[in-house]
Amino acid sequence: MVWVEEPTRAEDFAGHARIAAECRTPVQIGENLWGPHDLAKSISAGASDFIMLDVMKIGGVSRTPSPSCNRPRR
Repeated sequence: MVWVEEPTRAEDFAGHARIAAECRTPVQIGENLWGPHDLAKSISAGASDFIMLDVMKIGGVSRTPSPSCNRPRR
């Protein structure tokens, strides 16, 4: 298994972080993030090892922040 995809509710960033800390298999989230604010919250929580965004849910190509950022664009 390469990764575990969204092992708990999409909006449960703290739960994903706990699972990621305990699981040897990387955790991937992102397809159910809605906008840059959710992306920033998931990164701040350390919710996953990998992020796979749904471009339409995150705000489109021109609004997609870099996954390496720590906060949404202004």
